[in-house]
Amino acid sequence: MKKSISVVLAIVMLLIFTACSAGEDKKADSSGKSKVLEATVEDGAFILSSKNDEFDPEGDTGTIKLNVAVKNKTDSSINIFPENDMQLFDGEEQIDAVSIFDASIELEVPSNTSIGADKKKTFSVLFEVERDKEYELNIEPLLMSGEEVEPVTFSVDMSEFEDTYEVLQEPVDALTAYIDTIYFDEKDDKLEEMMQVDVEEQLKDAEKEFTQFLDDATFKEISSKQAAKLYDTYVETLKDKGEFHIQLKGNSGEKAVVEMEYIGISAMDVGDEFSNVRKDYLEKSADYNTKKADEYAISKLDKIISGVDSKESRNNLEIRMVKKDGKWAFESGYSDVAKELNEIFAGGRIY
Repeated sequence: MKKSISVVLAIVMLLIFTACSAGEDKKADSSGKSKVLEATVEDGAFILSSKNDEFDPEGDTGTIKLNVAVKNKTDSSINIFPENDMQLFDGEEQIDAVSIFDASIELEVPSNTSIGADKKKTFSVLFEVERDKEYELNIEPLLMSGEEVEPVTFSVDMSEFEDTYEVLQEPVDALTAYIDTIYFDEKDDKLEEMMQVDVEEQLKDAEKEFTQFLDDATFKEISSKQAAKLYDTYVETLKDKGEFHIQLKGNSGEKAVVEMEYIGISAMDVGDEFSNVRKDYLEKSADYNTKKADEYAISKLDKIISGVDSKESRNNLEIRMVKKDGKWAFESGYSDVAKELNEIFAGGRIY
């Protein structure tokens, strides 16, 4: 009896293991083959082109980039035109590949290439898809001889790439944490996990830039001790009246473009009010002592800074970012982004 029970249990366990293995294979095996071709989806990721509409984190659809490895099993070359020779099937509906060239995120899918006899190549192809749907990927090229090739068709489940859609917003989150930490005195402990940045160095650079703010506003010599106190006032005022909004424009996974709207404290406006205070002092003084007028206006700078209205920039700032070693950084080939942000949020250059 015990032997019979053991045999039954062994059979049941074998069936369960076989079923689980089959399920795992089905989920992982996005591949197909014919007498001519073998094809496998090596990997895939959702991307956002700067030519697309605004990114919707909760959206149901997206642009998927599939990297498809194709092996030519014949003794002659095969031409593959991904945009023409690869389609997705959703039941009776055919979804054609899309062509996107976006230099801002260095997104370029080759329009054609060939595979030599008994060789293998990987092709990138883009489709507009529903994020949680399973499709059939169809590959149907022509031989160099002009003969038709038996199509290769296999399933691709877009939900397997869901995590790549969720991280598209990473550059926005990283830049938000950067600005909050460096300029708004709102430390984000995740900043250095998301970005390649020396926080202490950037904080020092921001405070140093504020001395230029004071120079632009007053054209007077202000002691480092006074400047440090005024910077505290400035930061509190910025926290109260300043704001910024960052929108994702494009993200290929390795490069991204974001756009920032911002409101800050203008050094020019502070300078205008500083001049008014100084002028008012001189007009009311008996001896028209300009040195005393300077000292008086400087003594009122904390109230001037905290009392001035914030100013909205007329132009948004476009920022390009690149992902290196799993962290985002400012792309240096186009502009000095750290310097630009310093000038805006610490230097008060709002135009």
